[in-house]
Amino acid sequence: MSEEKEIKENRIALATNFLGNYWNQNKAPTNPWSEKDFDKLDSYDSEDYKKILNDCRFFYKHDSLASTTIDKLIDIGITKIKVDQGTLSDNEYKIFQGDILEKIQGFIEEAALEYLISGLVIPEIKFTTITDRQVKKLGIKRRSSLLLPDTLYIRNPDQVKVKRGFMQTTPSYFLKIPDKYVFFILSEGVYPDNTVDKEAYEQLKRKYPTMVAAVKAGKREFKLENDHILQTKTLSNSDYPIPFLYSALEPMRHKRNIRRMDYAIASRAIAAILQVKLGSDEFPITEDEPDAFDNIEAQMRQRNTGGTEIERIFQLFTNHTVNLEWIFPNLEALLNNDKYAEINEDILYALGFPRILVTGETAKTGTSQPKYAMMSPYKTMMKLQRVLLPLVEYIVDEIVDQNKLTGTPSAIRFNDINLNDFADYATAIEGLYNAGNLSRESFAKVLGFNIFEELEKRSEENDLLDKLGLEEFGPVPFSASPDKMNEDNDENKEKDTEKEEDSE
Repeated sequence: MSEEKEIKENRIALATNFLGNYWNQNKAPTNPWSEKDFDKLDSYDSEDYKKILNDCRFFYKHDSLASTTIDKLIDIGITKIKVDQGTLSDNEYKIFQGDILEKIQGFIEEAALEYLISGLVIPEIKFTTITDRQVKKLGIKRRSSLLLPDTLYIRNPDQVKVKRGFMQTTPSYFLKIPDKYVFFILSEGVYPDNTVDKEAYEQLKRKYPTMVAAVKAGKREFKLENDHILQTKTLSNSDYPIPFLYSALEPMRHKRNIRRMDYAIASRAIAAILQVKLGSDEFPITEDEPDAFDNIEAQMRQRNTGGTEIERIFQLFTNHTVNLEWIFPNLEALLNNDKYAEINEDILYALGFPRILVTGETAKTGTSQPKYAMMSPYKTMMKLQRVLLPLVEYIVDEIVDQNKLTGTPSAIRFNDINLNDFADYATAIEGLYNAGNLSRESFAKVLGFNIFEELEKRSEENDLLDKLGLEEFGPVPFSASPDKMNEDNDENKEKDTEKEEDSE
């Protein structure tokens, strides 16, 4: 074998090792990627669901588009809960007009947040008897006690396993007790870090005595007998739900990597290099001047730098051969925000949320119709209401049943979502009022007024105007004076009387 051929084969061997042995038997390079390969984010089993859930939580907290989209879906979509009186007496209806309804409202908003982030809502609702004093505070008469929802919270889906048996249409849910809570129960109120909380242990034992006893007996997993668990859509090959942010995870990860690049460039810009040049072609530094660099360095270090090694602004005393130059990295990529434009569009597409609801503007002026842009989020909000409403109905029905109320509400609902242009909305409301299909109270409420308060104010104002001798309405240009209008009215009445007499 010639020396030239041996060198060539050694080079091929080195290239083969470097490229990961992607060479066929004829030593011709092959493509390591197949047309069947694609970027798999994750497979869907229990461990990966937890990883995906953690990613969704991370991006909700750190990505502005993800957090704004979810927050706006909840803020706009979860409107005020309304319980219509129906056959409830006025005294019973007061139960649903105070703090209880506000508590349910906050709980439903928490459930909506969990539904959008994890796709799995496991509500825990416990009722507690309130005292006579608390009942009177609600303004309810002829009752010494009430059974009302006291514990309203959402379980952490991390602690829940979802299992669907063969030919099982509804999945089963199992609660796995974390190790730190097992320790807490076995030690009767002591956490692993030796923090003592006997009160929390007694409360846990009082509300969940069966579970506490089972944990002490060695059981670590419990089947949840809960008929009110909510979850988003699932695939036929998976027991776990698909979170709302799942399709946006890939572009958000890509955006995070671009941001890391910006951080790296920014850190290099902060740690810029100061290059000190001594001498030139005409006046070079020679071996006879060994202290030239030492003198410059000493001048830099002898100043008060506030704890840093070398201060950023300083004064040096040198001759004309010394040159100082700051060396910065290329900041064009850092200062150019166009790199985020396409990736942000991908995120918005994945979330199905229009730009106009996020920023209040469109990408290009006059290229979007807001009423059409609202259709997709409106459907999402309506679905959110439809999914969560049975949970509200269950709580209200339990209050009625547990307290043996004589009547029942006629309807339990969310207030309507208004995404229309206000001018169009106001015109439609005015048309309903003028046609006699809308009450004064409802008409005033649309504009943010209380009709009864306004009528009382008008009555007080009319009394004051009569007392001061002022006209009820202010004069406008070319309008007749009040005295003239009264004279005309008197004349018209006389003419009407004369006509009636003639006709008789």
